[in-house]
Amino acid sequence: MLKNSVLWLFVLYGTTLFAQNEFLWYHQYGSDEGREYARSIIEEDDGSFSVIGKTEVTENGEGDILLMRFDQTGDSLHSIQYDIGANDYPRGSMKIEDDYYIGYGGSQDEERDISYYWLSLINDNLEIEDIFLFEAESWYVSEAIRTSNGDFLMVGDDCILVSDGGEILAQPDVDFGTLRSVIELEEGRFAVLRDDSEYIFELNGNLEIQDTLSCWGESYDLIKGADNSIYRVYWPECLCICRNITKYDLNWEIQWITDSFAGSFSSLFECDDILYVINRADPGMISFNKHNGEELDGFRFPMRRAYLSGYIFREDDIVCVGEIDEDIWIGALDRNPDKITTENDRNVPVHMELSVYPNPFNSTTTINYSLNQQSEIGIQIFNTDGQLVELLLHQERPAGRHRVVWKAGSAPAGLYLVRLETPHEMYMRKTLLIK
Repeated sequence: MLKNSVLWLFVLYGTTLFAQNEFLWYHQYGSDEGREYARSIIEEDDGSFSVIGKTEVTENGEGDILLMRFDQTGDSLHSIQYDIGANDYPRGSMKIEDDYYIGYGGSQDEERDISYYWLSLINDNLEIEDIFLFEAESWYVSEAIRTSNGDFLMVGDDCILVSDGGEILAQPDVDFGTLRSVIELEEGRFAVLRDDSEYIFELNGNLEIQDTLSCWGESYDLIKGADNSIYRVYWPECLCICRNITKYDLNWEIQWITDSFAGSFSSLFECDDILYVINRADPGMISFNKHNGEELDGFRFPMRRAYLSGYIFREDDIVCVGEIDEDIWIGALDRNPDKITTENDRNVPVHMELSVYPNPFNSTTTINYSLNQQSEIGIQIFNTDGQLVELLLHQERPAGRHRVVWKAGSAPAGLYLVRLETPHEMYMRKTLLIK
């Protein structure tokens, strides 16, 4: 069932793509046969990095799981491809022992019209030794965690708790909606964040809803801190493109709420006494004091039209992977750079930008766009025959960062083109609808 082959057509573009003093080091890898992207990164004891991703060779998303190993400065050591036997969508990985990892994601068997969640056992040579398949509502997995007793909880369009031996322990027949994030509050007590809503569900060990927390504003990420605090980043709808962060204790009592900050920052990461909020679609970070919510610093990555998938915070730098121009990028940045943006800089981008996330998507995706000046804009969706599918927006918009949601509805699965047009410029992005 597994196909083990080396991805041999890698191309190195080198560090000259950006100024040498912006990235500490940077590499870009890809092939001329399709699209490659990374999903997560793990640092090894010897300073090398292991990455799980995917290589796609067709427009409908078909391709193989891609496992890669890089040295301490991002040079490729080796890579291996695996085919589970369906349309495979790796989502992430985690280290479980010194010599073993767990990879996780979803798959579609289109011929049998069956979707799966999967866990893969990977050894230190990046060889998949075992794969567990679990029939699910769809292939979409947003996050997986290892619980305190060693089981794995996977959430997305489904919610499944499985043992480390591949046995399903709980899979409730409940329509949670799409779940974006999951944390373990205490043993046998979990919290899941519902996508595109203000609700957080608290679950017991059987994944039964014990409580529903209604929060103000649409939530994007939920994490548990080292001191058992809970952090949530969300979008207060009355504040346009702004975001906020709230800190709770384990009983959901609010400890503090940050002042609003501008931009599509939607992922959280805690490191020492600092809480980072991260923009994946237009890579950048803002840091906050985790004890009082005071904003400390902020910077953007020196790249455009890129996506940030995974990151490792080290003592002096941040090592990141993602996708740019349908290639994999890996690079390191100074963890403590001088502040290079002001509040006004974050509100008014230097360039027009357009990105689509999630991509691929199964029903709804968000189109993020930035304008460097007030403009009359149009955002349209076209199919590959050049036919207009939907006009999402046609109005004058101020300079700044904005977003609009495309609900694909009854549109058939396939490749679509998102077009952003102003009187002076036009940008297009591809997005893949999967049903």
